[in-house]
Amino acid sequence: MQVAIFLFDGVTALDAVGSYEALFRLPQVQVSFCALTIWRNLFCRAGNTQR
Repeated sequence: MQVAIFLFDGVTALDAVGSYEALFRLPQVQVSFCALTIWRNLFCRAGNTQR
């Protein structure tokens, strides 16, 4: 399963990292962080996939 955590103006570190910490430990889950660039392109980066 792939899960995307979207980063945007106003999101706090606790919102993003707290969700990541809870989800990345689940088996067969890949968590990515996503945000819009200043050019309105969607940019995603996978988090740590090591278990």
